[in-house]
Amino acid sequence: MIEGGERVVELPMSRARRLSDTVDDSLKRVAGRALRTTVYRPGKVRPVLFGNGSRIRLTVESRAPLHKYLGTAEWELGKYMRQLAPPGARCFDVGGYDGHIAMTLARMTGETAYCFEPNASASANIKRNLALNGELGKKVRLFQTYIADISQDDPPIDSLDGLIARGDVPEPDFVKIDVECAEMLVLAGARQLLRERRPNLLIEVHSRELSMECLLYLEDLGYNPEPTVPQRKRFRENRGDDLNECIVAFGER
Repeated sequence: MIEGGERVVELPMSRARRLSDTVDDSLKRVAGRALRTTVYRPGKVRPVLFGNGSRIRLTVESRAPLHKYLGTAEWELGKYMRQLAPPGARCFDVGGYDGHIAMTLARMTGETAYCFEPNASASANIKRNLALNGELGKKVRLFQTYIADISQDDPPIDSLDGLIARGDVPEPDFVKIDVECAEMLVLAGARQLLRERRPNLLIEVHSRELSMECLLYLEDLGYNPEPTVPQRKRFRENRGDDLNECIVAFGER
């Protein structure tokens, strides 16, 4: 095509989109490296900038994505979190990682949040982050234990049904689960809770097979889980999994 005496090359939309995405990815990598060596150096303490957990202070980790500290990690789940965990809801965060989600839930609901994290290093980091956030950090109770479908002492493993039966924790209104492919063990150990209390659920899954297994299990218990929530198409995160989606299930609607 000729415009103003100059030849202009028109790219097919698919090629143009791929080129745009390549440029965007390159710019993000350059910007990310710059931020990693200045503002977000490992060990620094920074407030989360956006999202439901904005202003919560976290210790920067080298292995955590920048999206974590920008507040754009799993941005697409924000609206569901507000529906699943309304003010007054008691919340469980199974797979606490750094305590950010647990503190976000405590702030959103005004109630104590219960955080379960088996890894000793991650649990130590959660304690540091809770201490950085004053009164909000005090509203999170941390349990350093695996959550599954059995109970034992060494290593510490417990089920949600077992913890509730012993009175260690109250019955929750919302349970978030992100345990790297052990989701079915957590659900199996919470069968009584799911059948009788029917808390709202947000479950991160990492394979098609696991997603289907969780969906069928929840349907058998009377839930009507919504289709999995895929990662957003723009400003995507490099999560590194073949599948990284979330199941949303409301106990009562």
